[in-house]
Amino acid sequence: MLSNFKSFLCQMVVLCLAMLGSAPAFALSISNDVEQLTILDDSQFLFSEESISDLEQLKYQPQNKWSNELTTFVFNGGEFWIKTNVTNPSNQNISKVLHFERANIFELDVYQFDQNDNLITSYQTGSNRPLADKPIHTNGFAFDLNFAANQISTIYTRMDSTGLNRFAMEFLAKDYFESIIDSRQKWEISFYSIWVFLFFYNVSVFLLTRESIFFAFSFFPVLMATLASTDSGFLYEIIPAIRGDIGLKIEMISLSLIIYFLASISEIFKPLRQSHPIIYFMNYSIKTIAIILIVLCLMPVYLGATKLVILLCAVTLLTTAFQIYYLAVKKYHLFGVLSIVWTIFMVGAGISFLNAIGSLEKSILTDNSVHWSILLSYSLLSLTIVKKLQEEKTSAKHAMEESRKNISRFYDIFLNAEEGIFSCNDEGIIKDANPALCSLLQNASKVHIYLPQQPLQN
Repeated sequence: MLSNFKSFLCQMVVLCLAMLGSAPAFALSISNDVEQLTILDDSQFLFSEESISDLEQLKYQPQNKWSNELTTFVFNGGEFWIKTNVTNPSNQNISKVLHFERANIFELDVYQFDQNDNLITSYQTGSNRPLADKPIHTNGFAFDLNFAANQISTIYTRMDSTGLNRFAMEFLAKDYFESIIDSRQKWEISFYSIWVFLFFYNVSVFLLTRESIFFAFSFFPVLMATLASTDSGFLYEIIPAIRGDIGLKIEMISLSLIIYFLASISEIFKPLRQSHPIIYFMNYSIKTIAIILIVLCLMPVYLGATKLVILLCAVTLLTTAFQIYYLAVKKYHLFGVLSIVWTIFMVGAGISFLNAIGSLEKSILTDNSVHWSILLSYSLLSLTIVKKLQEEKTSAKHAMEESRKNISRFYDIFLNAEEGIFSCNDEGIIKDANPALCSLLQNASKVHIYLPQQPLQN
């Protein structure tokens, strides 16, 4: 019996050594207790100059070709691979949803292998592929994966991107995934509903006031809704004919037009063109570049233009912030309000940036902070312009009333003056004369005199 035990022990040691020899050095551990688990920090990345279509060739790539770092905001683009080792240490099978938050990934392939290198599951989808290829219909991309008990799996993910992707790659529990999708749909409905309201609000104000600024402002909600729906993937869901490359062009053109809009904010305040020509020239240059980038984005080869749009967006945000705060310090009318508006937007954008790079915990609030800050900023800006126009009209009305009072006072003096006063045309014909002049002439019928029926009223 002792010899049988020794034999069994030796077999177990050999099996463990074999498993350790074939197992990866590190594997991401999953469990049913964790609802959300990020993947990118525990993955490796392969950027290859040539496309790799053979999975066997991929699996035997030298380890030194795999990198442990990926810039989640901007990287080189094109095709790259992600390798993630996942272990299920429990005694029961676990099902998870592999979720990619980013919607505009041109091609996205997922392959799951067991610890014996047998292919378990594979998916091929992407924004340039038919919507029917999506295994789970959501704005981003989601895949059902099953992990056997006490087993190690390797997941290879191939992405063909634009080079401008910001994406989150995570494992989610199915119930948690469904709750997130439901919450995001409600947020999106609220978000787009407010943009629609603001569009009709500015159109209505334009029709009432005939102020061209509100006609221009009415396009901003349309641009923002287009940009947000393309970035989130909502546009691909409601218009299946749109593919990833077309969607990216729409996104970049919308962003360029928003840049044009931001550069035009200061022109609302007409005195700036004369008093601060440098600011005017700076904004004029940004608007010119934005128009050029719109043309470039329409070209067949446009990926370089998309990076320039992102760069110009950053420059525009900085220059707009500078001029708004500068003019607020100079106490220009209503720029104090604009500085508050811009601060709200910058805080929202900062939260969104920190959320995207993983410095803040992801949530519905942090995911949508930039959208809601833009909504609030735009609403305050619209109200600010309404207030400015009301003040200008009130000031003009007061000036007109004051002018009428001055004319009335002058005419009273004209009629009651003891000296003879008259006005005539270029031919010398008297057009108007006061009673004193008529009395002096003693013969008013011989001159052409026009006297109004009644004096101007106060």
